Amino acid sequence: MPHKAEVESGSAGDGLPSDIIAVIERAIERAKTYPLIARKRGLEGTVHVRFLINPRGEPQEIEILKSSGHGILDAATVKVVRKAAPYPRVDRRVEVPVAYRLKD
Repeated sequence: MPHKAEVESGSAGDGLPSDIIAVIERAIERAKTYPLIARKRGLEGTVHVRFLINPRGEPQEIEILKSSGHGILDAATVKVVRKAAPYPRVDRRVEVPVAYRLKD
């Protein structure tokens, strides 16, 4: 049975309403899959990502603020942020910590 990844709850941008933060985090959690090679190697970590959301709900200017220490998890996070769209429109950058943890 494949392991699932978890999304850590965190600050999705200073001053954003908690319901908007929750929508963004749930969208990322639903879209995420744990990269197979990372799972096989037992890699875990948290990627802190920041992005803008355009009027169509698509992420733009995606950047890694803090690496997980594993390039494969960092790259997977950028992909999942794109895959999870559309997001609710917000007028500031969104910051989300995305955690990859192997579950037993």
